Amino acid sequence: MSHVHAPTNGEHSAHFDRPTHEAKRQPVISVVSPVYRAEKIVGELVARITDSVKQLTDSFEIILVEDGSPDNSWSEIEKQAKSNPHVRGVKLARNFGQHNAVRAGVELSQGAYVVVMDCDLQDDPVYIRELYEKIQSDVDIVFTRKKERRHSRKKNFVSYLFHWVFNLLTDTHQIDPNLSGYAIMSRKAARAFSHFREPNKAYISILQWIGLPHATIEVDHRERFEGTSSYTFRTLFHHAITGLTANSDKLLWVSIYLGFFFFFFSLVMTALIIGFYFTVGAQAGWTSIIAAMLLCTGLILVCLGIVGLYIGKIFELSKARPLFLVDRIVTQEGEETEVLV
Repeated sequence: MSHVHAPTNGEHSAHFDRPTHEAKRQPVISVVSPVYRAEKIVGELVARITDSVKQLTDSFEIILVEDGSPDNSWSEIEKQAKSNPHVRGVKLARNFGQHNAVRAGVELSQGAYVVVMDCDLQDDPVYIRELYEKIQSDVDIVFTRKKERRHSRKKNFVSYLFHWVFNLLTDTHQIDPNLSGYAIMSRKAARAFSHFREPNKAYISILQWIGLPHATIEVDHRERFEGTSSYTFRTLFHHAITGLTANSDKLLWVSIYLGFFFFFFSLVMTALIIGFYFTVGAQAGWTSIIAAMLLCTGLILVCLGIVGLYIGKIFELSKARPLFLVDRIVTQEGEETEVLV
């Protein structure tokens, strides 16, 4: 087995006071996985990650962040943490969302390199080796691109449609619809990532925005190990709107353009109606009036809704609430019950 060693100048997160047991030698690799509705997957997840990472080093940690799951995921995480010295179980105070659960794991991680992956094993741990080898080539972040998405045709269509609209309406980088949340980052990138305190913003979008040298590898997207995805159409639609409003103000400009368009359209129609009245003798009917009123009212409500979304985001940021709260942390050495922000 070939072993690699972590740098000796390990750095601390800006948002945590490290527990005393973290004074040990910095691990080479931290694997962070948010866990939700995965009680039957946790054991297999830990086993596969361990098998993959042990081919690189014995100095690693697996951080499983339980994000307020309604099933027995936490019990399974506790079992793994108490029996496996590499596993750290992190229980959030409630459900804060996948992306904030990832933040918690990254900020608690100690490794020189941090791998982020989903818990459903559609992200195959076997690629950790390839990710690790790729990040040695003078880059700070390595993303993964799915060769083929293992989702239903409906979900794939909605995903491609969202990414097309997203790329059209944002001023930032263009997002590849096949880009996965499975990634590895250096400690430098993890430290930069920890400075972002924007609620509900996708971590992959943040990593791309940071602008550090990065690379991409292609991976096979596996079938889900067990169960079905907890993301409903309503949830995905909410994430889509959140993603659009979090990354661009172009929706506000769209509402302005629509307002001007209908203003000039109404002027033209008014001129035509007056012309018809004096030339043809046409009489204005209630249908056209009501249709115009409904159209304009609907447009006004849409524009107000768009403005309201941005005001809502300002309101959320002004409260300055923590993005997550940690209820407890469990390792083989014991349990910590301090709430960390």
